[in-house]
Amino acid sequence: MKKMVVLLGIMLIPGLLIPVFQSCKPCKAGVEDYRIKGLKGKACVATGTYVSGLDTLYLTYPYTQGTAVSFDSLHILITDTSYYAVNKPLEQNSPGISGAYACSPGVMVDLIKSIVITSTEDYNPSFPKGSDLGPIIRVLPFSMGSGMALAEYLKHPRTFSSRESFLFSAAPDQARIHDITFQYFLSDGREYQATVAGLLIK
Repeated sequence: MKKMVVLLGIMLIPGLLIPVFQSCKPCKAGVEDYRIKGLKGKACVATGTYVSGLDTLYLTYPYTQGTAVSFDSLHILITDTSYYAVNKPLEQNSPGISGAYACSPGVMVDLIKSIVITSTEDYNPSFPKGSDLGPIIRVLPFSMGSGMALAEYLKHPRTFSSRESFLFSAAPDQARIHDITFQYFLSDGREYQATVAGLLIK
C-alpha cells in the first residue's frame, strides 16, 4: 500500500509543477491582427440556385456595368482590400514544457457597429437619393439561403466577413443607373466605405 502511494505521488508531482514552471516565464505569443484596412465592392447577378449538401447556394456571374438587372437578382459583395495582417512573434516557451501549455496569441478583430447604404439616385418615392436604403436591404451569409434583414443582421455587433452579399428586397419605381455606397462604422470609431458604380437596377 505504501508503495502505491509513493508511486502515485511521483506521477502527480510533474503535473503539479508544470503550471508553476510555465508561470515563471512571461507569455510573448504576440497578436494575430484581422483588422480592416480598406473596402471594395463587387456586383454579381444571380441566375438560379443549386443545392450543396444541406445548403442552397446561388449561381452568379459578374455584373456588366450599364446592363439592366432585376433588383432581386443583384448581389453586392463588400470585401476587404487587405483583410489579413499578422504581427506574431514566435511563442516563448520554457524548455521541456509540452506544446499543450504554449501561450495562445491574442486576436484583434473589428466589430461592425452599423452599415449605411445610399444611392446617388432616387430608388422609389420612399427612398430618395442620399437616404439610407437599409430598410430594404437583406444580407445573405455565405451567399446562401434567403438571408435576413440588415437591421436584424446588425442587432448585435458583427465581425467583418467578405463572404456575405447584400441584395434589395423592394423594387425601384423605375429603371435608373445607381452608384451604391456602403459605409461601415466600426465600434472603435473608424469608418470605411466602398462604392459600386453604374448599376442599372430595374
